[in-house]
Amino acid sequence: MACSRLMHQIQDDEYTLDIIDQQPVLVLSPLIMAKAGEWEGSLLISRNYLLNLLKLGLEYQLLSRSDLLRESSVIQRQEQEPLSQTSP
Repeated sequence: MACSRLMHQIQDDEYTLDIIDQQPVLVLSPLIMAKAGEWEGSLLISRNYLLNLLKLGLEYQLLSRSDLLRESSVIQRQEQEPLSQTSP
């Protein structure tokens, strides 16, 4: 049975970064409010929580080490690409 709420990708406008209690957090939100720090109804994900999610994903075979290595290498390639020259 297909679930219409099953998320496959995260779009740029579906998350933001913030600092809460001096810790960086990833804010996943159906309601990103205009005023910073008001994350009503949002899921706030700390570094430790994110690491635990990855650990559970590996433990229950939702993810594999090769998935993480593949995504890591994609990120590394993107970081190494020279910035495009857009100056007039």
